[in-house]
Amino acid sequence: MLKVLISLSLLAFATYTAATQGPLFETLANTPVWIVITTVSLYAFGQIFSGIKWWILAKASGIDCSLQNTVKAYFMGMFANCFGLGVVGGDLARALLLSKKSKTRALGSVVADRVHGLTILSLVGAVGGIFCTLDGQFSQNILWLYALIALTSCLILGWFFGPLIFKLIPAKNDFLEKLRNLNQAFPREFGSLMLASLLSVFFHGLQLFNVYLMGRAYGVSIPLEYILVAVPLINIASTLPISWNGLGVRENGFVYFLSPMIIAPTQALAFGAIWLVAVTITSALGGVIAFLTKDFEALKLIKK
Repeated sequence: MLKVLISLSLLAFATYTAATQGPLFETLANTPVWIVITTVSLYAFGQIFSGIKWWILAKASGIDCSLQNTVKAYFMGMFANCFGLGVVGGDLARALLLSKKSKTRALGSVVADRVHGLTILSLVGAVGGIFCTLDGQFSQNILWLYALIALTSCLILGWFFGPLIFKLIPAKNDFLEKLRNLNQAFPREFGSLMLASLLSVFFHGLQLFNVYLMGRAYGVSIPLEYILVAVPLINIASTLPISWNGLGVRENGFVYFLSPMIIAPTQALAFGAIWLVAVTITSALGGVIAFLTKDFEALKLIKK
């Protein structure tokens, strides 16, 4: 409930900002149908690849799971995230669906999947920002680029040096021991990581390209430097567990980074609305899968 209240408050602020600076309802009403269909299709298509990436990481961590069941668990986790349980509950749901024999390692694979996705997203932003800077095309606040570089460096170092860090830290309580066990689910085999990383780059590339298409739908060409730096920052902020499906955070992010230099505030709000439709419809597919397979066991366990 707190996340919903935060989302509604942030959305109200973004709506007020947009409504006072342009024809908000006219912009929303004139949104081309093709961009909504395209966004939903690309988002759902990308989630399939994201589910495959999770399967690769889970297999590499030693979990015996099939590709079909892993992708199914991934979509059911999205359903739980979207419709009432939140990110933590949804992650627990897909962990329980993935493996009932090794719950801790399954949950660790979910954490590894999220950390890996965040790492690749920040890496794309950092590399893109460096490229634009060297090419003389970077006009944003350079501090955001430094933040992406710092975040990427910390995540990569933490991934590979995690075991060493936990060896140096004595397990004085159950919490540290649980963190140690979760860290063991982070695969470090080069081949698996490379394949998972390539899939993640493709997935995030689809999302970045989709934002470019949303701009074209409103007659705007978003510069490459904003696609590569600003949009990853917006997506990173949207994944933080402080709001419902990034609602409110995403809209304010588009307003902050892209308006009024690139897009109008009304268009920024429309971008968020289109994205929310895509997330909601794709997440609902997890509910359809759960209904067809009659597999609500994980969701029931969480509610208990």
